[in-house]
Amino acid sequence: ATTLAPDAQGSDWVFLFKLFLLSSAGGATVKLGSVAVGIPEADSPSVAATLLLVALATTAATSAWALKRESGESKPVFDKDEMMASIKSFGIAGTISYILTELIFWAIALPGAYFGYHASTGEWLSLETDIAQIAGIAAAFVTGVRFLVPVRMGVALALTPFCEENIVRRFSDNADR
Repeated sequence: ATTLAPDAQGSDWVFLFKLFLLSSAGGATVKLGSVAVGIPEADSPSVAATLLLVALATTAATSAWALKRESGESKPVFDKDEMMASIKSFGIAGTISYILTELIFWAIALPGAYFGYHASTGEWLSLETDIAQIAGIAAAFVTGVRFLVPVRMGVALALTPFCEENIVRRFSDNADR
């Protein structure tokens, strides 16, 4: 049986390639299937249809990993609690690096999503935007943000020595004077 998760035989790059191929095939299947069945474009989006599609996609994407995890077959590649404990173990410098990383991320992500929506649709998000469209946008945004959690935590860990040297030590040196 073919597995999608990285293992001792395959590298992370092989895993990412498989993930890209499967995602592309899934997207093409959905698009071609909607054309073949004759589903009209989203002229009148529906909240129920949007939530159903998001729930089905999320269930399909996570069920294999959830089943593996319950059976104890494999340890997750990324453990958020373990990574957060690593950041906390560096004390004030780890906390500052995590805060800086999150502030920078959200300062880029939120305006990026807002302007990205405008660039892709030609419209600005407003209170008049259809709720189903907002639900779809929110689902895509949350998926992207969750995907980047390991990256954000890794950046926070990488930034910790810089914070220790340039922030914590400078302020502790000034406090000693």
